[in-house]
Amino acid sequence: MKKRFIVAVFALTFVFCSCTNGSNGAGEATEISSEVQTLSEISVTEEKSVSEQFKYTVNEYGVYITGYIGGQTVVTIPTEIDGTKVYKVSDNAFRGSRVEELIIPEGMTQVKCIKGAYHLKKLVLPTTADKIDTLELAYLPELDDIEVTEGGHFIASNGVLFSADGKTLVFAFDCGDDYAVPEGTEEIGKFAFSHKKLRSVSFPSTLKTIGQRAFEDCENLLKTDPSSSNTRSTNMEFT
Repeated sequence: MKKRFIVAVFALTFVFCSCTNGSNGAGEATEISSEVQTLSEISVTEEKSVSEQFKYTVNEYGVYITGYIGGQTVVTIPTEIDGTKVYKVSDNAFRGSRVEELIIPEGMTQVKCIKGAYHLKKLVLPTTADKIDTLELAYLPELDDIEVTEGGHFIASNGVLFSADGKTLVFAFDCGDDYAVPEGTEEIGKFAFSHKKLRSVSFPSTLKTIGQRAFEDCENLLKTDPSSSNTRSTNMEFT
């Protein structure tokens, strides 16, 4: 009798465990299925969202992008929307957006769409870009990286953007507190070091021109004589 009782209890226990495990398995399968569905929905949304992420108008020239209304932090400016070529992007297209990385596509020559993109941390330039608004760059407090495509009009070295020939220092995006302008540099462009927390800067013997407001609001900067490596104790100011 005892043996029969033990067998019966064992059978009931086995059935109970099997049902419980089956229930958990089904729950896990449901959760996985739900996750897959969610990812699928996200993918579909991303695939069809290019035209939905931008404000734009269409005219005889093509698409004119006037604003970004998407929620992505990494954004590539499209070259076309719904089969129509993008011919222009507004200066204020990314003003107030949460974009942290902006990729400028090949074919775009002027970079003027960064005005007010205060959360921008990284800017990726194509080979075709030959002009960039350094005044607007100077007012982007979080920008610390400019990536340059090889073979273009710019090169980047030690946190500083130069012209491809190295003769013009275009903009310092992450040059640190103390910076030595390299030999061979002939010109420092407008707003090149504006709003940077420089303590000292030294100039090369090759330097010929310092652009307007190149060191604007660099309050702690000590002036270095272009013909000497000795640092003076006077504040540098260019207007």
